Amino acid sequence: MRQMDAASPKRLDMLDRPERRTAGAEEPHQVIDWLLAILRFAITRAQRDRGIVMATAHAMDRLGSRSAQRQFGFFARTSIAFCDAIAETNKPDRIVKLRRHLGKIENAGLRRAFAAALELDCEPKPSASRSRDREYLWRGLRRG
Repeated sequence: MRQMDAASPKRLDMLDRPERRTAGAEEPHQVIDWLLAILRFAITRAQRDRGIVMATAHAMDRLGSRSAQRQFGFFARTSIAFCDAIAETNKPDRIVKLRRHLGKIENAGLRRAFAAALELDCEPKPSASRSRDREYLWRGLRRG
């Protein structure tokens, strides 16, 4: 998934002139729509919203399928895993799974919205030992 900056001239041009949009240009919008559907489920936890996520995922998978026999399933599999991690609040590995999914979202604003809805820190804080562990990297560069 590629991050689209709202201020980029290319995106603004496409927003201003819908007749110039191509199928390839619609893909980032579809991914954002899919992520927003998941965000809505994260907020409401309603089965209706989960159904919307799955319908969106299946529609996107059909677009990625080259033949009727072999169906692309990335969005459906990811939606199931993400929604399960959101809904199952008593699972011990839930936070790890949610952080993994959040890490794949390139749009920082959307990632922060998910973190807020899921009551997670947006960025994990680096541990103090990590910074000390990297001191050895500078030893070879120091003269003296």
